[in-house]
Amino acid sequence: MVRANRALPGSTKPGCIIPEALPVMLYKLNGPFLELAKHIAAAQKSRLVGAYSEKGKKATVLNCLVDAGKVKQNRDRSCPTGRGAYPRPAGKSCDEYLFASTYQGAKTANSDTSPSALRRTLSRCRLPRAVPRTEPGARATACMINAKQNSDGGRALDNFYVDQRVLDKDAFHVWIK
Repeated sequence: MVRANRALPGSTKPGCIIPEALPVMLYKLNGPFLELAKHIAAAQKSRLVGAYSEKGKKATVLNCLVDAGKVKQNRDRSCPTGRGAYPRPAGKSCDEYLFASTYQGAKTANSDTSPSALRRTLSRCRLPRAVPRTEPGARATACMINAKQNSDGGRALDNFYVDQRVLDKDAFHVWIK
């Protein structure tokens, strides 16, 4: 079955979706988003959801979140700014996975406000020692990565949502190849 709509945020063009075909966002380890791809790969390897499986294993999905206010809450929980912000080394910015633009983000997926429930980091991510490195049950990772790759990778994700007509609550996978 095909679903036709005009529901894509920021666009009035009609389009069609095949609900049975889940879109896959691809970041390549040898591509322009190397540090971003490495962060996502490590986060997925640590059992966070969203990974695409080409080997027939049961894959988990992410669900797109379009509410700008909730996206900001997710981002602020994973990578705080202003008071309480993590120090940003020169040329780096804070990247979060699970994406802030998903219902699985650090705030929307988890109402628990304890630091361990909010986020964790990976050993190579250059975050303060106060952020746990390994934390069972943590719903997001934060990592300092190349600022340009982070911004460009975020724009690529936004373009993916538009190109694939990923609407609010629609499922998708992330493939690191």
